[in-house]
Parts: sequence; structure tokens; C-alpha cells
Amino acid sequence: MSKRSSYIDSLSTREKVLLLEQLLQDPVIKEKAEAIVEEMLRRVEDDETVEAELAEAVRFGLDLLDVQADVWDVVGLQSDDYVEPHEFAWEVFNDALQPFIDELERWQELNRPKQATIYCRGLLTGIQQFLNGDNEILDWIVDAPEEAMAAIVEKFSAWAPEESARQVQEHYAQLLKNKKIR
Repeated sequence: MSKRSSYIDSLSTREKVLLLEQLLQDPVIKEKAEAIVEEMLRRVEDDETVEAELAEAVRFGLDLLDVQADVWDVVGLQSDDYVEPHEFAWEVFNDALQPFIDELERWQELNRPKQATIYCRGLLTGIQQFLNGDNEILDWIVDAPEEAMAAIVEKFSAWAPEESARQVQEHYAQLLKNKKIR
């Protein structure tokens, strides 16, 4: 290993970001970086497993919610206010879902409808898989998953081209048709 690479390898994450920012000021390097990023973004539309992997990540992330640790250990009398368990459980659910929604919005901001469609379908599937599961927190957020799904579809449909919106709406309708009765 050369000294030069060892210096770079020794940088902290913050220092690497600063280095990258400086490198990207060079037009030639920036052009190469744009091509690499474009290829990374294109992989999502080419990879058939992305939707299923995302659904699993969403379901897994939501399944980590623990009614005892995430709700009961926090609710009740807090300082001068009473925190209502159902409301707090909804907050916990929404907070767990937010990083996935943020990522969907990123695809929209990048104006990548095909990738956004794949991502949205995976997100909806993951929520539905969680809803069909047996996590105890579901007793405290009865309508939250379905309301989140409806809001995601509505917001996506308002942004997406007609074909993408139709694909997501059909997927959502199919998920609702196959939902488990609790």
C-alpha cells in the first residue's frame, strides 16, 4: 500500500466528505462522478430484486418496534404533560417509516419515475407485510399503516407520470385485496 492511499484510508468520514467536496470542484472529476452516480441510480431500475429487498427492509424496520420499550416505557406522565399511548404509538410508527418516505421523496426530487415507482411499490409492500404480521404495537396503531399507505399513494400519484401512478395504484389495490383480516 502506498503512503498516499494510507493517508486517504486514515481520514475520518468528515474529512473524506471535505476531500470529496474539494475534488468535485474540478470539472473533469465532477463529470466522472456524475457518470458514476447516474450508473448507481440506473441499477435500481435494472434490478428486479430491489422491490422485494426494500419490502423486507421496511417490514423488518417496522417489526423492530416494541410496544413495551417504544411506547409503554415512555408514555404516561411526562414532566407536566400526559402522553397518550395511542398517539405516541402512532408517532413511533411514523418515525420508523419516515426514512423510507424520505428516500422515496429523494427519487422524486431526482425526477426518476421508474426508480420511484419501484421504491414506492416496495415501501407499500413492506408496510402491508408488517400489517399482516403479529407485532403487538399493531394493537395501538390500528389504522396507522393503512393511513400511511393511502397517504403515500396519494402523494406519489400527484407527482408521478400517469403510467407510474397507475402502476402504484394497482399495486396498492392488490395489496388491500390480499390483506389479512385482524
